[in-house]
Amino acid sequence: MLAHKSFRLGEFQLSSGSISDYYIDCRATTLDARGAQLVGEVFLAEIREQGWEAAAIGGLTMGADPIVVALAVTSGTIHGFLVRTMCAPPVPPPCKPSKPHATMALK
Repeated sequence: MLAHKSFRLGEFQLSSGSISDYYIDCRATTLDARGAQLVGEVFLAEIREQGWEAAAIGGLTMGADPIVVALAVTSGTIHGFLVRTMCAPPVPPPCKPSKPHATMALK
């Protein structure tokens, strides 16, 4: 599923400024209904295998949003939280301005 939904061939400018002939955008998989279900199951299995007793899981908004929700829904007991930055022009440290890179979609 990841290869089918998230892997793209073409010319992409990376955030480093380098050019790549392929790009992997996992959001296309994590935002898919079946993909989200699989993500939740895999993350929950890993947490259980490690013996962790997680009360919550979180991460930076945008990339982490679908993963956090998938795990919270799948577990039924692990709460989710998202870390958002409060950046507005002029951009104060440690915030960075958006860069045009990759597919230039949803920053």
